[in-house]
Amino acid sequence: FVGPRQLPPCELDREPNVHFLPPVAYGEVPAVLRAFDVALLPYVENDLTERINPLKLRELLASGLPIVATPLPEVVRFREFVRVPAVPDEWRTALRESLAEGRSRAEERSQSVRPESWEARAEEFSRFCRETEAAVRSGS
Repeated sequence: FVGPRQLPPCELDREPNVHFLPPVAYGEVPAVLRAFDVALLPYVENDLTERINPLKLRELLASGLPIVATPLPEVVRFREFVRVPAVPDEWRTALRESLAEGRSRAEERSQSVRPESWEARAEEFSRFCRETEAAVRSGS
């Protein structure tokens, strides 16, 4: 786990393959992710998280890691590439399956978010600006 710890000490602290790391600089994220076997996106389900669009999801998909995440609406859009256990008891199975799969689907995951890269978003915004300017000039 990377980032501020919001989980009190628990049985996970005794697991040899589970580590709690402090926040890392954005530029260090790719190097940290290379050391991961599986990425987890565990969110509390509430009114706020039902409406979020987690940027971390796209970063993790781009990394190619297997991902297990809370089934938030935006996460479920990527169900083909992300395991989304519906209840807490299913997380263990999803984690085991993700570990067994490893990075065998890394390229598929990475390609799934290629159209959502910062470059693609910048081009989309530029196109919107050009179209809006053209519409204003033509009086539409």
